[in-house]
Amino acid sequence: MSRRLARTIALPALGLAALAAAVASAGARAGATAPAASLTVCPTCPYHTPQQALAAAPPGATVTVLQGQYQGALLIDHPVRLQGVGGPVIDGGGQGTVVRITAQDSRIEGFVVRGSGTSLDHEDTGVSVEAPEVVVANNRLEDVLFGIYLKQAPGSRIETNTITGKALPLARRGDGIRLWYSRGVTITGNTVTGARDDLLWFSPDSTVANNQFRAGRYGLHLMYSDDCRAVGNVFEDDAVGAYFMYSVGLRLERNLARRNRGPTGIGIGLRDMDRVEARDNLILDNHVGLYVYESPRASDAPNLFEDNVVAYNDAGLALDPALRGDVFRGNSFLNNQQQVRLDGEGTLDGITWAWHGRGNFWSDYTGYDADGDGVGDVPYVSRRMFEQLASAHPELRLFLLSPAASAIDWAAMAFPVFTPNTVVLDPSPLVRPLLAADLPLPHPSRLPLGTAALGMLLSTFGLLAGALRGRRARDRAGAVAPCSPAVGTVSRDEIARPPTFTPFPSVSGDGRGAETLPGATAEASGEAEVMRGEPPLLQVHNLVKRFGTARVVDDISLAVRRGEAVALWGPNGAGKTTVLRCILGLLRYQGEVRVAGWDVRRDPKRALRCLGYVAQEPAFHAELTVAQTLAFYHRFKGAQAAQGASVAELLDLTGLVPHREKRVSALSGGMRRKLALAVALIGEPPLLLLDEPTANLDEQSRRDLLALLTQLKQRGTALLLAAHHADEVQVLADRVVRLDAGAIVAEVAAAGFRGRGGSRLRLPLSGSPRDEAARALRERGYVVAEYPDHLVVEVGAGHKASPLLELSRAGISVEDFELEQES
Repeated sequence: MSRRLARTIALPALGLAALAAAVASAGARAGATAPAASLTVCPTCPYHTPQQALAAAPPGATVTVLQGQYQGALLIDHPVRLQGVGGPVIDGGGQGTVVRITAQDSRIEGFVVRGSGTSLDHEDTGVSVEAPEVVVANNRLEDVLFGIYLKQAPGSRIETNTITGKALPLARRGDGIRLWYSRGVTITGNTVTGARDDLLWFSPDSTVANNQFRAGRYGLHLMYSDDCRAVGNVFEDDAVGAYFMYSVGLRLERNLARRNRGPTGIGIGLRDMDRVEARDNLILDNHVGLYVYESPRASDAPNLFEDNVVAYNDAGLALDPALRGDVFRGNSFLNNQQQVRLDGEGTLDGITWAWHGRGNFWSDYTGYDADGDGVGDVPYVSRRMFEQLASAHPELRLFLLSPAASAIDWAAMAFPVFTPNTVVLDPSPLVRPLLAADLPLPHPSRLPLGTAALGMLLSTFGLLAGALRGRRARDRAGAVAPCSPAVGTVSRDEIARPPTFTPFPSVSGDGRGAETLPGATAEASGEAEVMRGEPPLLQVHNLVKRFGTARVVDDISLAVRRGEAVALWGPNGAGKTTVLRCILGLLRYQGEVRVAGWDVRRDPKRALRCLGYVAQEPAFHAELTVAQTLAFYHRFKGAQAAQGASVAELLDLTGLVPHREKRVSALSGGMRRKLALAVALIGEPPLLLLDEPTANLDEQSRRDLLALLTQLKQRGTALLLAAHHADEVQVLADRVVRLDAGAIVAEVAAAGFRGRGGSRLRLPLSGSPRDEAARALRERGYVVAEYPDHLVVEVGAGHKASPLLELSRAGISVEDFELEQES
């Protein structure tokens, strides 16, 4: 034990009197260089209460209060330092204000202040400051109506306090931190929870930095306070995150506004604000991300919004059509249900959407970047009829993303007479978002419907609304570029650098019994066509997916290389299809997924151009013929399709030439699956995802489809399939990844796969016998999943008793078992 630790442990044994003597001695030693008086308060000290010591303390003295509980209604009326040691409590007993400071240059630090009154009329407060240059630091305020209230207290500092409001209805609470006519105040490092507002009124030149404001009405509300700074704060789970009004010269930097979803639900709002500079803020998962109204007030005082991330909000921007002069550049508007909402009649012609050739990133942009300079070669145009109608009639928002809304937008695109007004025209859109690597994502229950809608479109190869919206752009200047591997990313300072390809492990590392058996690597498969010298086409790292509290995909990592086929194997509910849906971007997830080097979450368009998807139950327009269906998707794939096989070649490749004039409604299940494969192959994507490709097919159709997939694999196409039939694994797979309860429990080379019979042997074992049995079976090449009270063993047809025989030979007794049959 260290001497310091020994002294710390022995400290209580000294008693409060000895501790008081030690404090007094330290004060005496300090007095050699600083003659200020020092008084100590404790039950056995000369001063039993803080008020007694304060009455006796001369100006400039330090009053040290040792651990204990003391009565409130404390008054500091001359400059002293009130220092708590061990967290002494000042309790107001539910009456009035607990601590009141009326003397300049005072300081209170290290206390628990609690139990104010509940009168809003009298503004009952934890710590009330009514003098300049006071410091309130490192205190915990709890069960207080108002937390820290500065009234005409310029130059004061509020630092590293924790403030928890009273458990009252929101309208009856007081403010966590409140400033009134207090210039040049610094508020840093505080945490405020459950207050009504945090308010700055008539307090210019103040700084609010690195605080956390949670679960209130207004996280921060600033009015009539010029030249203030709000930097590095968190506004979370409030009705409104931060709202700034009637002020000039605000600097708003590196704040996080997240999950603010009250009746107004604004992340960050500006009203009647001039010369605001808002940079590097993250505005996520709010009802309205950024709200700007009547700002600027003066035409020569524009506001600048630069390098902010506005993502996953119901409405990314809500703007007043009367805005003039504001500049938006370098911002990332990512997967908002509605990117820009117009709050009123008119247009946004007065806003500058690009400055010095640099616009913003829009996740629904359908243009391209042929010269690779990071800026789209055609403008971003936001123009939706339903959004225009909903802006004029807010009650229509109930139908946003409904079939009715889609029908109105389709009509507007199909018939020019219905063309809506342009909401945004960004002449220099960025093609890559500028995102922090640790961008926090919203809880799945909070995801805007727009994200789900985007996923549904991607599940049909991203061809529906995206193609129609991009058609005019293609008419002007060509089409969307085909799949190309990632060659760099863009940081906030726009320095290109090569992507980092992490060598992901093949098996989950969560300690749940996952096992990599001999022969599990791609090298052991002996497949010459696997390309060893390049990064995997698909990289999945630490993938986690939750639905509510259920963890349906549990820390999965895997990789698939060119020309390789990997099978996801497991019972119904194991998580196979969910993994595929995460890779497709249909579900939000934790972890990282990259396709051809592109991050699916941050650059979904580029990533998804590099893969094709065959659903278990593909859906097409029943009245179109096979040739018409394929031509429809081929046409809308544009430049991506032009780089690959023609419609005739795809029909020939998939054996659909004899059926080209058949209507889709007349096709068998096998023919529909082939048509889905033909659509997935448009543009020759290097990776195919297949969800139980032979499910519900007759034997001949199964053989034909497996032969076609084998041919594609031999040509270098990578395959990831959710398999439910052992013959799919035998014919196609190089590796088998066994899933159970969302986690990888085993991974083997296909040659060692023993699940051919589709059966599992359940052995009720626990403790040491279970561990010994699992080890013995794995040594003999079996796929074994471990659970607290049993093992599950994959067994082949005609060999169901083999594991029992192997255990008997190893001297391990098994008294009972169950056989579970899989399809």
